[in-house]
Amino acid sequence: IEAAALRLPAVNLGPRQAGRERPDNVIDAESGDAIPDAIRTALRPDRARLTHPYGDGHTGERVARLLATSDPHSPGMLRKRCAY
Repeated sequence: IEAAALRLPAVNLGPRQAGRERPDNVIDAESGDAIPDAIRTALRPDRARLTHPYGDGHTGERVARLLATSDPHSPGMLRKRCAY
C-alpha cells in the first residue's frame, strides 16, 4: 500500500501475494533467480502515471463527513450481519 501511495517500484518474491489486488508498480518474481528481471521491469514504468487502487488518501474525510450527516439509528443504516 505504501509503495503505491509513494509511486515506488516494488517486487514480490514468491506466491504469498497471489490473487491480491495491486497496482502496476508491483512486479512478481516467482523465485530468487527471477529477481533481477523483476527489478528491471519494476523500474521501467512511468511512476507518475500509476493509479493507486486503494483510494486517493481522502477516505477518512469522506467517512467523517458521511458519519456527521447520517443518523446511525435509522433503519438499515448500520446493521451488522453475521454470516457464519
